[in-house]
Amino acid sequence: MSLQSTAPLAGTLRAFYFLALFGVTLAVVLTGVFTNYKSPQPSWEEDEYARQFEDEGGGQGDYTRNVGLILALTGTGLMGTAILGLGSRFNPMRVGLLLAGMVLFGTGVGMGSTGSNDWTCFVTAAVGFVTVAASFPWLEDGLPIGRRRSGA
Repeated sequence: MSLQSTAPLAGTLRAFYFLALFGVTLAVVLTGVFTNYKSPQPSWEEDEYARQFEDEGGGQGDYTRNVGLILALTGTGLMGTAILGLGSRFNPMRVGLLLAGMVLFGTGVGMGSTGSNDWTCFVTAAVGFVTVAASFPWLEDGLPIGRRRSGA
């Protein structure tokens, strides 16, 4: 029998981590495909009248893009804080932050992709992917900031 006890909700944290990794990977792939490969448009959409009609929206596309960016970056920050900022004794809080970050990230990428400048949505999704994927080595205990070495 081991004297070291396991951290609470360690398995649940790993499950939500891999769900978050799946979600950000899916967001990067989908936004990459749909922003870099546009579907063919009928010729009537290319005329001047159609462009003027789209521009009369009063900046709604910019607003939607900005709100999407704010939500996606906030979600990325929450996921990064959950994985890197807290230790294993805070696993219940880490799971909650990771779940909240996933919801905000997904909502933000979804809103951002309907706004103007689709490429910013792809960059935001890529930042979320890099944050979640690069934090894997510290998944169990978070970053060792401020911990003292026991042998010193």
